[in-house]
Amino acid sequence: MGRRMIIWLLLAIILVIFALQNVETINVNFFFWELTEVPLPLVILLSLLLGAIAMALISWPRTFKLRRTIKSLEKKISELEESNSSHSKEIKEDHNNFGPRIEGDSNTRLFED
Repeated sequence: MGRRMIIWLLLAIILVIFALQNVETINVNFFFWELTEVPLPLVILLSLLLGAIAMALISWPRTFKLRRTIKSLEKKISELEESNSSHSKEIKEDHNNFGPRIEGDSNTRLFED
């Protein structure tokens, strides 16, 4: 089993235990609505679910923007790696075309101090 599956299973077990131990009912008032005899675990779970949905909606635009940025940067990296590869080939070709330097040759002094 995957690590996530085990975590979800443990959370589900804890949730069931919580629901079985808290079977009381409560009255819920929200603005003009009044709900009577609502099970406490249901109220808590609905509150948790609404909070998770709110957080997902709030964080979605930022997540979308970050994913676009990542894709753009990955494309740029790919282009730079391709450019680097072609420049490396050019350097190797130039090195091979000039061949090894012979001592006393006037071209060897180009890179000496």
